[in-house]
Amino acid sequence: MALGPRARAPGSSYDMELTPLQGIVLAIRVGKDCEPLWLGLCRYPKTAWAGGDMRRTGLTGWRWEGFCKTQYASLHGWPYFRRCHLAVLGLLEAARRLGCRVEVEDEGEYWPGRNEAALRRNVEEMNGAIAGAAVP
Repeated sequence: MALGPRARAPGSSYDMELTPLQGIVLAIRVGKDCEPLWLGLCRYPKTAWAGGDMRRTGLTGWRWEGFCKTQYASLHGWPYFRRCHLAVLGLLEAARRLGCRVEVEDEGEYWPGRNEAALRRNVEEMNGAIAGAAVP
C-alpha cells in the first residue's frame, strides 16, 4: 500500500493500492534468528484509479523500501545481536553514500545517534516483554 499525495480537500488524504510497473525484491540473510532483510526496488505508475477518480500517485523514479527485525539474534548474546543490527544499518549507510535517500525507523533507538546503551536497553526490554507474555 502506498500513500498517495494530498487530495484536493484540505486535511484529507487517500490510500491506493499500487502494482509496480517494474521491480525486484531481495531477501538478505543477516544472521541466525534474524528475520531476513527484505529490500524492494520498484517503479510505480504516475497515475492510478482511486475512489473512482484517476489521481496522481506522487511517486516518481525508483523507490526502495525494506524491513528487518533483528531482535531474535539476541538469543545468541549481545555481541552477536549488535553485529546483526549494525550490519543492517551499515547497508543503509552504504546506500546513502551511493546517493539513495534513506529514512530509518529503528525501534532499538540506535539510529541515528549510534547509542549502544539505548540499543541494549531496548532489546533487553523487548525480550523481557516477550518472556513475560509467554509465562502463564
